[in-house]
Amino acid sequence: MEGFRHPLIVADIGGTNCRLGLIERAGAAARPLGRIDTQGARELHDAIADFVLASGAPQPHAALMAVAGPVTGPRMAITNAGRMLDGPALGQRLGLEAVMLVNDFEAQAAALATLRPDDLATLRAGEPEQRGVRLAIGPGTGFGVGFLVDGGDARTVVASEGGHIGFGPESQDEERVWPWLERVGGRTSVESVLRGDGLGHLYAALAKADGATADTTDPALVTARARDGGDARAGAAMKLYFDLLARAAADLALIAKATGGVFIAGGVTPRLLPLLDKARFLERFNDRAPMRDLLARLPIHVIMSEYAAFAGLGAIADPATRVRVQRPVRWTR
Repeated sequence: MEGFRHPLIVADIGGTNCRLGLIERAGAAARPLGRIDTQGARELHDAIADFVLASGAPQPHAALMAVAGPVTGPRMAITNAGRMLDGPALGQRLGLEAVMLVNDFEAQAAALATLRPDDLATLRAGEPEQRGVRLAIGPGTGFGVGFLVDGGDARTVVASEGGHIGFGPESQDEERVWPWLERVGGRTSVESVLRGDGLGHLYAALAKADGATADTTDPALVTARARDGGDARAGAAMKLYFDLLARAAADLALIAKATGGVFIAGGVTPRLLPLLDKARFLERFNDRAPMRDLLARLPIHVIMSEYAAFAGLGAIADPATRVRVQRPVRWTR
């Protein structure tokens, strides 16, 4: 996009962490500056400004912020954090010319225009259409969804809150577990089941379905037990988590008709990848009658880069990439 002078600050702001970086010139990779706690005591714009000022980075001219949640204005609430981000206040603190806010999965979708093969773990190469829609999804503190649409002269990133669509059981095993799953506002959604702590809640739900009580809901501990192989319930929870992730990915791919590929982003899936049964995952993904043949052709990748959102923000700021935001939200001095 036009109108940003470099250097510029980039930020990937989720419900738990805020990663910060600096892009010194158009087309350059972001230099990570570090991370802060999204849920710290101070106003978030003050915490970001103080960190940038103390980092020794050169004076930035603008900031591009990828933020978890629907972007409705330059001041917005961060989903699952109970915090606000005030773009104009950040701009004033740092003396910036402009601040632009995008949804965090708009940034992930924009990154799909620039990621290299070594940034990805490929589950299936598939048969990608050159100008097909590309879908970015993934669990983190929540569950994000975004699209990259190739219009020929430009590529447009489209925001979505698809992680909040309803989610129901489709097998007898799932029906046993579903009554015990955590609900948000009385409903079960893709995000409530598959977000970062979802594995721990599935473990607890499996225990309750068996008439028992789980001794933990810590997803890291459940993962360790599944890896060690000594806890059958942990293994079952991991299997169920991947089955449900495959199902959600397939449904979202059908909504987008993602013939350019499905890209699973976020910090959770790369950590769990060694425990994935790829053949089972692909079968669960394909098994959406009557669209099995379409789904079986779609490429599926896991984004392994920790800083994919930075790459996406850099692409949005660089006119040479032809990546634009459908509805930019921008404050200028």
